[in-house]
Order: sequence, then C-alpha cells, then structure tokens
Amino acid sequence: MNIIDILETNIEKGLKKSRRNTILVIVLAVLLLVGAVAGHILLNRYLDREKKVILFTDYGFRREGYTYITKARNLQDFLDEIGYRFEVGKDKIDCNLIENLKDETKVEVQKYLKVTLKDGEDEKTVNAFDLDVEGLASLLGLDVKDGIVTGGNGTVFPEGESSISDFEISYEKEVSEVPYELVWVEDKTFPIGDTYVICDGVTGLNDDIYLVLKKDGVETGRVLVKRTVTRKKVDLQKGYGMKVNWGLPEGFKYKAVLDDVTAVSYTYAGTPYGVYGLWCSYGTAAIDRSLIPLGSLLYIPGYGYAIANDVGSAIHGHSIDLYMERWIQCSHWGNRKTQIYIVEYGDDTTNWSRYKRDESLKYYDENGVFRRKEQ
Repeated sequence: MNIIDILETNIEKGLKKSRRNTILVIVLAVLLLVGAVAGHILLNRYLDREKKVILFTDYGFRREGYTYITKARNLQDFLDEIGYRFEVGKDKIDCNLIENLKDETKVEVQKYLKVTLKDGEDEKTVNAFDLDVEGLASLLGLDVKDGIVTGGNGTVFPEGESSISDFEISYEKEVSEVPYELVWVEDKTFPIGDTYVICDGVTGLNDDIYLVLKKDGVETGRVLVKRTVTRKKVDLQKGYGMKVNWGLPEGFKYKAVLDDVTAVSYTYAGTPYGVYGLWCSYGTAAIDRSLIPLGSLLYIPGYGYAIANDVGSAIHGHSIDLYMERWIQCSHWGNRKTQIYIVEYGDDTTNWSRYKRDESLKYYDENGVFRRKEQ
C-alpha cells in the first residue's frame, strides 16, 4: 500500500469519528434542553402551588394576625395581591420581599409611627417603635441627665427625681370627635328671612393613638403619634332666602298704614333680647314708640311680618329698623322707602323677662304672624 492509499484510509476513519462525535453532541444537547424545559415546568408548578401565609401586623396599640392562601411567588407579589400597604423605608418586616414564598410562611410587619423629638431648637423625626423611655421623656419636656428624670412642662409628674428605669412606655387608643360647623348658603329663589336645612350635620370621628409614659401606673405624659379619620365630618348647611316678595298676602287685614317710611336693615352678632322681651331674630323691628307701640304686629312689603320688639336712639318718626340674619341680606335690602301696615297694636310694655315667661309670644300662627327663626 502506497502513501496515497494510507492517507485516504486515515481521512475516511477521521470523518467517521467526527460524525459520531457530532451526533453525540447533538443528542446530549437535546437531552439537556428537554431536561431544562422539564425542570422549568416543574419549578413553575412548585412556585405556583397554593401556600399558606400568616401575616402579623403590629400597630403598637394592637397586633393583628390573618391567614391567607395564595399562589403568589414572593412576599412582594403577595402583599400586592391582598392590597397591603407596606411603606418601604418606614415599616419594618422580618422577611425578604423578593424571596420565594414557602408554605406556612409567617410574616411580621411593624407599622411606622412618626414621632417628632425636640431638643431645644433642633427637631428630628423617629419611629415610635424605636423610641426609648429617655427619648419619650425628652419629647415630653422632661429633663433627662445620667438616667435621672426631673422637671417638666405642664405634664403630670411626681415631685423629686426619678430614674429612667422607673418608667414604662405604652400605647393607648382614643376616639376623638370633630364637631361640624354651620355653613350658610344663599338662595335667591327663597323668600328673604326664611331659612331651611340643606344638609344635616354629622360629627366626625378620629382614632387617635398616643404614646404614653407612666410611672408606677400613673401617667406622666403622652404624645399623639397617629390619627386615623374613621368618619369624616359633614357640615350643617342651611339656606337663607334673598328673594324680596312685594305685595300683600291674600285676604290681608290691618288696623292702620304708615306711608313713606324709611326702612333700614341691620344685624349684629350675639343673641340679644329686644326691650319688649323677645329674642332678636328675623322679624324683629326697632321702632319709634311715639308712632308704633311696642309689641305691635306689623307687615312690611318685601320683608314680611315683624313685631315691634326693640327701639333705637336714632329711630324717630317715620323710620324703622328691620333685623336681618346676615350682612349680605342687609346689603341686599339696604335703605329703602316702604309702607308699614299695623296688623295689631301692642301694649307698649317693656319687659325683659317676657320672652322666658310667656311662651305664647315666641311663636305665632301660619296666617302671617311673627315666628322666631332657628339660628
């Protein structure tokens, strides 16, 4: 066999061996791929299985625990799933948020409670859970030096010096009320002087959490660390009329009429009585007693019924002051000429105790007599 034949034989053997190696590599690669896919499927099934998670939340004043069944893979996904508000950098948690969840996982969350510590003009914000007795004593204005507490700024504090070790910190929850306010709403379609309720008032409620310092079971001071609104207040809304109705009531009868009378509107704070003895509200008229006796029932076009309940040093002759509930009503009425109809003459008495003594003078019937308006 010559050299050419030998070379051809060796080349042919090499090619056969190379093909066998290639096939072997391909087979191994396919097996690895199948194994990886199978492993991935098994891992996903493992991660997506149902798991029991027990979540504890420490609010300081109370500790809550709930059990959940979830398919979430990690703690962050689980918290998002249940809508749990976890403030990163503030709340504390004893588990890694991105680690895979295991069955029977127990999670402890300590909620952040902000407290502002003051040292002279310096202030710093800390977590109430990180606050020790010395820090709370300082926050309450107690002098602390070498573990001894003295002084105080208005807190209940026993006389003499006390050691820090004599005190304890606790949390207390209180419900506080937020009173509603009265809000007046102008109504130009409603008769001037009339009022009505638009919306009833509702007292608001807060859950207040206090960090409390005690010595021998006696409170020495407290600081508000958290306020949660549990019910929003709703202000009492009342409408007041601004529409001036001219003319006379149907079937109207009167004793006398005064022409060309100057009617001036006025109001003032407080809840005074007129000299006749009635409460001053819409429907009070201040008159000149030489012209109109006190206690007379009057009708003023545009204003309505009124009673001669008060007098004034600047009221003389054909002039009258008409009480309005609000300044904007006074601005709307201003100073104008009108007629005064005397429906019934009064007895012209002055009696400061009349309002309290005679209930019949407080209200009149619906046919056109004075009625006291609610404030």
